[in-house]
Amino acid sequence: MAAVAPSVVLPGEGRALRTPSGAGVLVKLPSAATGGALTVFETSRERGDARGPRAHRHTNMDETFLVVEGSYVFELNGHPFDAPAGTLVFLPRGTLHRFRSTGASAGRVLSFAAPGGIDAFFEEVADPNIRLDDAFRRHGFSFEDP
Repeated sequence: MAAVAPSVVLPGEGRALRTPSGAGVLVKLPSAATGGALTVFETSRERGDARGPRAHRHTNMDETFLVVEGSYVFELNGHPFDAPAGTLVFLPRGTLHRFRSTGASAGRVLSFAAPGGIDAFFEEVADPNIRLDDAFRRHGFSFEDP
């Protein structure tokens, strides 16, 4: 493994992209900056935007979410719960999940994916010509029951 240097990422810094569900995503620490250990990214929703990803699993990573701003509804293995600012959610790989902003105010979530690599997914799906189902499959997303 290559040597990894310390990193400082200031507010607003990172690579700006979009998720397939339309959220802004700011890749704060790409996998390459952490030697593949993790990817850190922030997603954001404007006030009134209550969209979110469809229920899915990750076969190749664990995810941790910190609701920084706004209010979200998370659903884990079919069980929904409210997640106001300050809520931390850990999802081991294989957990069926979805989440959305309530839309009552702007929302931001800071996410940690380990091991890293989800940034490559965000880069790939930024191309409007990409076949999303193929990208989902290549990056370990699953939309069916195990």
